Amino acid sequence: LAIASVEQHRQRLDCLALESRRLDDSSCELLSACLVRSDTLKVLELGDNEISDHGAASLAEALKQNHTLTSLILVDNQIADMGAGCLGAALEHNQTLRILVLGDNYVGDEGAQRVAMALARNASLTSLDLQNNEVGDAGATSMAEALQENSTLTLLDLGINKVTAQGATALAKALHVNTALSSLLLKANEIG
Repeated sequence: LAIASVEQHRQRLDCLALESRRLDDSSCELLSACLVRSDTLKVLELGDNEISDHGAASLAEALKQNHTLTSLILVDNQIADMGAGCLGAALEHNQTLRILVLGDNYVGDEGAQRVAMALARNASLTSLDLQNNEVGDAGATSMAEALQENSTLTLLDLGINKVTAQGATALAKALHVNTALSSLLLKANEIG
């Protein structure tokens, strides 16, 4: 019912908050169709739902065609590496998204590496939240490599993950090159 209403009013909406609505992958397919056709929506908040990799993949396909969305909030869902990888691939095409929140999901090194690859080429994202996932040193090192190329990201949250001193050292070295990043959050990792 809520998604049917979205389609009806999609040309007037600039913010759509559907947190804690038990939305699943099929809901994301419907939302993605609306997102492709919308030329006003700037913020899409889908936190605390039941969205998995397939729903994230649907949203990613829509992001490749959408040129208005600036914030995508997917905190506290069931998104893992495949979904994060699809969103990363979308970042290579989308140059309007500024904020991507994937905290409290199941993203590991593979998903973080895919997002990092896109981050090296993306010139719009300013905030990336991967807090409370399963990102380890391989993912952190890929992020560090991307930061050496990226000049727009100002906030990177890798708190509550599996990053050790090795990944933290790679990120610290990247800060010698990157002058845009002003907030690097690594709380509650295994740094020592």
